[in-house]
Amino acid sequence: MPFRCLEITRTIAAAALFTATTAYAFAARYNQEAVKLNNRGVAQMGQQFTERAADSFAAAMKKDPKLAQAAINDGIALLTLQKLDEAKKAFQTAIALDANSAQAWYNLGLAQHAGNELDDALKSFQQAVKADPADPDSLYFVGVCYAELKDYDKAIAAFNATLKLDPNHASAEFQLARALQRSGQRETVQDHFKRFKHLTDTKIGAPIGLAYGEQGHYSTVTPIEEPEAASNTMIPVKLVAHPLSGAQPFTTTGGACMMDVTGDGHMDLVLMQDAPQAIRVLHAKGDGSFTDFDAASAGLIAPLATSTPMASTTWP
Repeated sequence: MPFRCLEITRTIAAAALFTATTAYAFAARYNQEAVKLNNRGVAQMGQQFTERAADSFAAAMKKDPKLAQAAINDGIALLTLQKLDEAKKAFQTAIALDANSAQAWYNLGLAQHAGNELDDALKSFQQAVKADPADPDSLYFVGVCYAELKDYDKAIAAFNATLKLDPNHASAEFQLARALQRSGQRETVQDHFKRFKHLTDTKIGAPIGLAYGEQGHYSTVTPIEEPEAASNTMIPVKLVAHPLSGAQPFTTTGGACMMDVTGDGHMDLVLMQDAPQAIRVLHAKGDGSFTDFDAASAGLIAPLATSTPMASTTWP
């Protein structure tokens, strides 16, 4: 199918400038070598090279002490190696950098719980819940801590809240049954045990475990998106259409595409049609509505008298 004529110069340049600016902003925030070391550690954890991963995360922190995610990941690797004191220090470093990190508080709670520091673990999990109220695993461990502190009413409330967020949370069903049993509320204990068995037998829900990756979704190391390499200066490109020999002008409306013509971050609707202005631009206002935009007057596209099939492209 033939295409309509289109001349674009500034849109490509604006898109390239936006990409370069975003990458530069990221690079200015974090050391790129530190990001690569962090992501290497993530790959090593996936290959079960936990000690190597811990070394990579530690090296990332040396390269960039502001990289909180590397500190969290280092703590997770150290926790997997059962180096509890070192793991807690790593999580505390991450919290000092980002006090609202649910992942840092959650894993600090895991380290404290593993060391039987129940009061401290409870506070850490409560901070994780505060940072991310929608995370059922944080609420679950609040309940675990309350149960181990023999405050069964609060434990039961926490497990019920967990199941409200995630009805298929197998471990919450099991721990709720135990807490009800120990508190003397035996009426529904068997129902919850049966529900736990159903969730695990059918693999609808997996119970929380002790191995790496089995202690909730916050318990796994996290990669950081690496910035794209800076592009070299782009060669100016001007697209020019030439009609095919003997071709007739279009008599019907052509296609459409989405692009950020104005460079404001919103995707505008570009329509190819027959008119003195063969290309019509509907500018996206950002609220779901569109308005006509005179792209030719703005110098973003070239006005055409009629639409003709495109046969070749000229590169000046």
